[in-house]
Amino acid sequence: MTKREMKKMETKLVLELLTKKFNVESFDDEGFGSFTFNVGNLMFQLDRRDYCVSGFDSIPLANGGAGFPQETIDRNVQSIRLENQIQSAIEELFSTPLK
Repeated sequence: MTKREMKKMETKLVLELLTKKFNVESFDDEGFGSFTFNVGNLMFQLDRRDYCVSGFDSIPLANGGAGFPQETIDRNVQSIRLENQIQSAIEELFSTPLK
């Protein structure tokens, strides 16, 4: 199996994991090394090279969130938690030997 074929297989496994475990919707191939996708009303990006996930709402809020509406704070917390869960699931996928 070539390196390219191996990467395609890994990407397919990751996308299947996200779809099954996290009910991912709207995979968009950005065409420059990443995918964007939604889980509910939260948007994330998946890097193709190392399968790193980042949430669009996971950016730390200034002053610990002071001055932001509670809805924004809640969305930020939810995005960070989900980002961490998704990243952990991907890491677990690659730490499990293939059968």
